[in-house]
Order: sequence, then C-alpha cells, then structure tokens
Amino acid sequence: MFGDPHFITFDGNPKPVLQNTPSMNSFWAVHSPNIKIQGYATGNGNWIQGVAVHGPFMGAHKLRAWRSGSSGIKVDFDGKAQLTSQGSSYKDLNGKVELHRNMGKDFIPSEEELRKIFGIAAGSKNWYQLDQALRSWKEKRDVFRLKLPYKVEIWLVSSSLPGAGAAEIIIKMPPQAQQGGWCGNANGKKEDDQNVEWLSALDPNDDEFGGMMSMSQTEQNDTAATPCAGEALSMSLDACAHLLDSSMREACIVDACVTKEVELAATSADDVAIMKGILSSGNKECVKK
Repeated sequence: MFGDPHFITFDGNPKPVLQNTPSMNSFWAVHSPNIKIQGYATGNGNWIQGVAVHGPFMGAHKLRAWRSGSSGIKVDFDGKAQLTSQGSSYKDLNGKVELHRNMGKDFIPSEEELRKIFGIAAGSKNWYQLDQALRSWKEKRDVFRLKLPYKVEIWLVSSSLPGAGAAEIIIKMPPQAQQGGWCGNANGKKEDDQNVEWLSALDPNDDEFGGMMSMSQTEQNDTAATPCAGEALSMSLDACAHLLDSSMREACIVDACVTKEVELAATSADDVAIMKGILSSGNKECVKK
C-alpha cells in the first residue's frame, strides 16, 4: 500500500481506492474471520498512513502502526507505545509477536520479493521508478517489521515518493478462508480482486484510529507544505488536464509539481501520449497525408 492510496494486491492487481474520498480514510486492507487488518489514510487525498491489526489470531490483543506527521512512525501494542528508538524490539504471546525497528538493509523483504512488488507498481504508474523505490527501502534508517501469528508479517517505512507525507506498507501472509478487503482474496486470480467483499468504508465502531483528529490535522499541514500544493498544484492541474489517459495525467501533474517546470512537464507528457497513440494504432510507420 502506498501513495493516495494505491495497492498491489496479493494476486498482483494494481488497484487504487477511490481517490479524493475522505470517507474512505478507514478501510479494510484484509478482512477474514480470523485476521483483520485495517488500513488508515488521512486528508482529502487519502494518503496512506498505517494499519491496525486484530482478530481471533491475535487473541484479545491489538496492534497499531502508523505515520504520525513529522514524528515518524509510531507503534503501540494494546495501547502501550513500543519501538520508541532505533534498534529496539518487543516480544509477546510467547514469541508469536515480534516487533522490530532497525536499518532497512537488515529488515526488509528479499530483493526478489521487492522487485516483484515494485515492478508491478512501476508498470502501472509512469512516475514510479522501480530502482529508485528499491534503493530507498534499502537505505531507510527506520524500517518497522511486525511479525505476528499465522505467519503474518508487515513492514512500514515513511515514504520518499512524491506528494504529501505518507507511509509505504507491505503485508505478507498466507491466504485465508473468506478473505476480502482492498488487498484482495489471494486466490491466484488478480482479475477478481475488484469484486471481493469488504471494500466499503469502515463502520466508525470498527475504526481503531477513530478520534485521532490531531493526526489528520498534522497530515493536512504536511500536505500544505509539500511542493504539490497551492499555486503549484493548481498550475499543474491546469497544464495536464487535457491528457485523457489517467496515468499519463497523474504522471504529468507529479512531474510539474515536483520540478516546477510546468510547461516542460506538459510538453513531455504530450510527446509520450503521441508516441503511445502511434504504437497502439498497430501502424509503426510515419504516414504523410
């Protein structure tokens, strides 16, 4: 899970939540009778911030991990703060719960796994660079690794991607019976991940982040401070609005916001769009009429 927000499902389907929909800031990333993982986002742009984990597989225990503005990522287990310093760890449930905070190179998934995940993201988003994302994870000084019962593992880092402040989250777990949520059903068929259950916003009574309004306000302040806000954002939206392809338009907006070269970003996007149109027509020759 990353960005505003985007998902690579367990079956490899790159699908986003409905964007610019604040009512979707609390949702089920994973929902099964045994394992429940809530996703948490903030702001009008639905920027991914964290997860809350509970369900029968955790007994009566609950775990939350989230990015808290400029304070970085916070973790609590049954409401008590954990991993408050780099290199710290915590164990519970006779070792079935292991929480770690350390350097990226020591705690991230294997490069093969990361390339598979990041490669799907790069293939679906023009602005997402596989090698840059991989290098960023390896060089992170703060990686949070959460090892839970039933071979559930979660990694969190503060994102280095363009846009508002957010977290990047990887969830690894075996498939579950009656599994739904935005991470899909893990049945090996990516085409049906759009049709699983538990895609609606959470009932407020199920929201483990409910009442944390200060977090939302902090995130709004972070968003306002990024290059992609205010006049820069407005100019970028106007310059790229003519692009019909949504991925091309999004890439153009990000380029324009980050570089502040609005005209150059729009022109480059136009060139790419023209080339894609020529190639998709099936005729790779230039024809003079």
